[in-house]
Amino acid sequence: MDRLTTLLRLSLPLITHDPAKAAGFLILDHHAKTIYWRQRARPDEQSLAILFQHPHAPLAYALTDNLRMSWAENPDLSALVGLLSTELNSSRCGGGMMLQHLTEVILIQLLRTVLEQQQAPDGLLAGLAHPQIARALVALHDHPEQGWTVERLADHAAMSRSSFIEHFRRVIGEPPGSYIAHWKLHTAQRLLNQGSSVAAAARHAGYSGPTALTRAYRQHFGCAPKHHKAQPVLA
Repeated sequence: MDRLTTLLRLSLPLITHDPAKAAGFLILDHHAKTIYWRQRARPDEQSLAILFQHPHAPLAYALTDNLRMSWAENPDLSALVGLLSTELNSSRCGGGMMLQHLTEVILIQLLRTVLEQQQAPDGLLAGLAHPQIARALVALHDHPEQGWTVERLADHAAMSRSSFIEHFRRVIGEPPGSYIAHWKLHTAQRLLNQGSSVAAAARHAGYSGPTALTRAYRQHFGCAPKHHKAQPVLA
């Protein structure tokens, strides 16, 4: 898939009416004709509180303060913001669904802008804006079942192993081996939470088998995989 589709599918942004639960806020600045993503919102700002359905949603970690895009010279985006503002200030039937879908579209537009303008200084979005690192990330995100190693991802990025490790650490903020391990763990955790067996979760998350998943799970979470099976996801 492309750079964002898998992350959005796994993250599932939702509007919440409880600001304390929000992962962040979409701020609509009508004076500057700019949309911001911030961790906090002021009472005088028109904003939407956003949470993610999965506690370990990739976008929950990727979005940082003051990511922004302007709608001043974008008629299509200006129309979307106008619709969103109208729905925020009215109580028409179907308003909740309209707000949800408009927010999803605007968030996608914001993420596209961040990637195209390379706004993120580091982290996942910076990695997705990097032509070579992005190829490795998309491969891992879309197909964790392939059991990726640092060497295989470096080949996929058309980089030497040493150069890949150096660039990945600088751009993402952690070594590629660590990122692979975390992605596999949280992929397995999500699958278990959805009702998959330990064997199926291990297979689809890229482990050699249930024993390898159980060992990694105990080391990271301090419990066996079955502890998270068909239960609310724990940190």
